[in-house]
Amino acid sequence: MEIRNVTGENQVLGGRRLPPDTWLKVPEQVSLGTAMAAWNMRIVDVRVAPDDAGAWWQEPDGTHILWQSLLGFGDGYGTAAENHIWALREAGVRVHVRSCHTDADLPISPRLRPLLEEPLPAPLRVGVCMATPPFFPTLPTAYRIGFTMYEADDPLHVHPEWRHGVEHADMLVVPSDYCREVFGGFFKRDIRVAPLIIDSTYCVSRQREVKDGFTFVSYGTLSGRKAPLETIDAFRKAFPKEKYPWVRLEFKTRFGVFGWGPGQLPANPEPERIVIHDTGRPGRPDWTPEKIRDWLLRADAMLFLSKGEGFGMPPREAMATGLPVILTNHTGLADIADARYNWPVGWKEERNCPLGGTWRPAIMDEAIDAMRWVVEHREEAYAKGKAGADWFIANHGAAAAAQHFIDILDDVEPMEAGASRAKGERATLLTIRAHAPFFEAVRAHVPLGTPILDVGVGAGIATIGLTRLGYEVYGIVEPGRREEVEAILKRAKVPVRLREVPLRDLCPAALDGWPKMGACVSVAVMQDRSYVELDLLVRNMVNVAPTWFAVPSCHYPALYSDGAKQWRTLEWLDRLGKFERTATYYGKGNRYVLVQVTGESRAAQKRYGVILDAVWRPGRAALAAEGKG
Repeated sequence: MEIRNVTGENQVLGGRRLPPDTWLKVPEQVSLGTAMAAWNMRIVDVRVAPDDAGAWWQEPDGTHILWQSLLGFGDGYGTAAENHIWALREAGVRVHVRSCHTDADLPISPRLRPLLEEPLPAPLRVGVCMATPPFFPTLPTAYRIGFTMYEADDPLHVHPEWRHGVEHADMLVVPSDYCREVFGGFFKRDIRVAPLIIDSTYCVSRQREVKDGFTFVSYGTLSGRKAPLETIDAFRKAFPKEKYPWVRLEFKTRFGVFGWGPGQLPANPEPERIVIHDTGRPGRPDWTPEKIRDWLLRADAMLFLSKGEGFGMPPREAMATGLPVILTNHTGLADIADARYNWPVGWKEERNCPLGGTWRPAIMDEAIDAMRWVVEHREEAYAKGKAGADWFIANHGAAAAAQHFIDILDDVEPMEAGASRAKGERATLLTIRAHAPFFEAVRAHVPLGTPILDVGVGAGIATIGLTRLGYEVYGIVEPGRREEVEAILKRAKVPVRLREVPLRDLCPAALDGWPKMGACVSVAVMQDRSYVELDLLVRNMVNVAPTWFAVPSCHYPALYSDGAKQWRTLEWLDRLGKFERTATYYGKGNRYVLVQVTGESRAAQKRYGVILDAVWRPGRAALAAEGKG
């Protein structure tokens, strides 16, 4: 086992100095207690070899796994993750929990906080990361299980970095057959299907009783994908106010999302019959599972006319209470769409969607027919809802779903960790051609023949390609890498001009005797740096050259090091907010990110936000400062 300080600054713990960006062996250089304490405080990354004798997996007291997730209360991944954690612990799995949050503003449920504070008993061989794929490499376990999902056909359309993120997993778990097809397009190893676990709070299977009024409900973060505006239109067509004043429709959404972006609730056409509950904002906290359950128990039927779902948690929660559910029969919902237990609605056309691929809008005439049927045949509808609850709880409830996941864990072979992960590219002619936009960007700003400094050198692609174009390329490498890099350059028959200099110490004095540099370049050597350290390194580079070109997020050996960051263009713009910079994609499927920094900005830049749950979300502090919180 090894640990690495990721804070970008020296740390001292238990009397032991932890220098930044240096892997230290445990227990030879750092005691296990110190290492675990530093990991609990998020000071270090941890990496465990598959055959590490000190790592835990199946011990006498049970199977131990590390569960790392987005854990925000009310967040989709957070809710599903917490349900899995408690169900697996109830089934006897020793689940140790850590958060991979990048947004500290998200509240974590009080019940879960004590688990996050428990120290790890030892390094763990097997880990599960339930999050979007860029978080997979942050798992500090030898064997990595990525647990993820997507609600459209082509995630790489807007998330090209996911291609690299999934490569860090030894196994991929997805919650539906639809997601297996989606991820199978670019993940060619073991993919298993395991349904998400719903909170047992909903598993009450209660048959409704006929009463004077009738209330439909729909809930979630009601973006355009969930079709809330179309649901209102269908409801009003099915039940004109003059004829059905006693039929109502209630929505629950979050952050003011209702068919559009945050904070854009539409004008309500019939406030006396249509109610929109908006939560997740100051003064309007998210509802607890108990509150949602009680709301569902007062309702008469659910509408869930989504255009696409990776899984679809709300209709499953509603079914478990015994509520009649009307839902579209496609994507992740198809796994439970069964006319014996609910009311599947068909779709007849595909429409391009901004998430990549297509959405499948419901046939609203079918939805209207189903809505009218349940209103006009309430006793039959309630009995069918009760039968659906009994079927769902027996086959998909917390205990059944937890056992399904345990069966997957039982198939894991920790000693096979990393055996099938993809290998990186080398500095071949084809690779250099693939990076033509990078070389063109350099040529557009730096005249041929100008000295250029390759910072870190990496696989040698920048040095070799630029030398062949006619530049005079020099390189600095971290101490201990010179021999490896010299061998790469000699094989390529390019001049070897190297110095061993810690990248943190790069300055004009470190280049004494070399000519003035026209630019610094880096290819795949910066993505495993901490935020603080990246700031320092970029400042060092723009102090020795007028511009820095980087291809930081790409398919290279360094990407597969623990702690590698696979940031998107928006994230690079955010992380480098103190500098004048640009970030663009290039290559097939937006395979690479090209960053250019031209100096330090005079004005301080704001931190805008993070990508969380596959969506770029503005930071709440920034929104509040602008009066939008």
